[in-house]
Amino acid sequence: MKRKFGFMVFTAVIATLAGSLQTAGAITYGDNVNVPSSSMPTVVSLWVEVDGELRFSCTATLIEQQIAVTAAHCIQGEDREMTVWVGNNRLFDSLGKGHLVDATWYHSRYSSSQIANDVGILHLATSANIPKSKLARLDGNTRLDAKTKFILAGWGRDQNDDLNVLHKVSLKLKNSEAKNYFGNGFNEKTQVAVGKYIGSEGVYAGACSGDSGGPLYVLKDGRINIVGVTSYGAAAGCGIGVPSVFSRISYYEKAIKKGIAEAKETAKINRIAREAALVQTPLTGTLTLDSNYHIKASVSAATASIGSLKSLCFFIDNRPATYGEIDWAGGYFPDPASDGCFYSESYYDLSYGYVYFNDGLALGSHKMHAVVTDSFGRKKKLSTVTFTCDMWNC
Repeated sequence: MKRKFGFMVFTAVIATLAGSLQTAGAITYGDNVNVPSSSMPTVVSLWVEVDGELRFSCTATLIEQQIAVTAAHCIQGEDREMTVWVGNNRLFDSLGKGHLVDATWYHSRYSSSQIANDVGILHLATSANIPKSKLARLDGNTRLDAKTKFILAGWGRDQNDDLNVLHKVSLKLKNSEAKNYFGNGFNEKTQVAVGKYIGSEGVYAGACSGDSGGPLYVLKDGRINIVGVTSYGAAAGCGIGVPSVFSRISYYEKAIKKGIAEAKETAKINRIAREAALVQTPLTGTLTLDSNYHIKASVSAATASIGSLKSLCFFIDNRPATYGEIDWAGGYFPDPASDGCFYSESYYDLSYGYVYFNDGLALGSHKMHAVVTDSFGRKKKLSTVTFTCDMWNC
């Protein structure tokens, strides 16, 4: 009689985007991906909002500019706001851009207890804008056998329980080992198992927490061809000599393509509903001078609008206020772009805050106004404020 072993999914809602940097790490006993923003931009990270902060959850793979493939267990039952981060080189750096998820789909027969049919789709509210040649492809045709050169990529934890770097590792087919370990929990028709024992080091390479939803792929013409979606491993932990298990694309490709169509339709319906609500919600805002001689901006946009505010632009004497003249304290302390604008990202709030003056602003009397733009393109000019720069406040 075969022993039954537990399994664990590789989800990791464990670290905030605003948190401190941690030691580099991801897949157990893998290699760093150098400059993933250009070398592997299609492998992205999924974040959920918890108590006002974004927390890393899973890995996903872009196959279209607004479509990413991930695991069902990363999104099933998730009612919090989700964001896909694209274009960063480290999990916790400030590069790249967050794209809000406005629709999801996961397999109708997904089972959280058996981790079966573990595939899902994320629809991004805005385009990822990565080169078309870098987008991954679903591959249900490649024969998966002992000769297949599998590669696994993910943003998850490594053998030291650290995460921050995208890692990849070459692995080998291990279906027989998975069947021996997981018993009837492993289905070779719908799943594929891979791993690699590095004998010279006595270690075992594979997926770990946070890699869920990431791609198991083969390279064809330099492009990622997804043959599996990271699903689960041994409950005893990562790197213990047990293969990682993936949902097999050859079995789920038709369902995924149907899911993509459903996610797009859901996103369209959601957007129509938001636009209808938008008619009832005006875009308002004020610009005032407080008792501490700080200029305060307060803006209200439609809560039904994905992204809500797109930009907040400041003008001094009718020209863009530039870096060296002002800073905007609205959650984070970003510098303005050359056009005097602060652009909305998922990790700071443009809806309120203070303008702080720097040494670059000339002494004397000035007039400032601001223009706010929401994600539907509506613009509003905020009231003009007159202030004086002297040695104490500029």
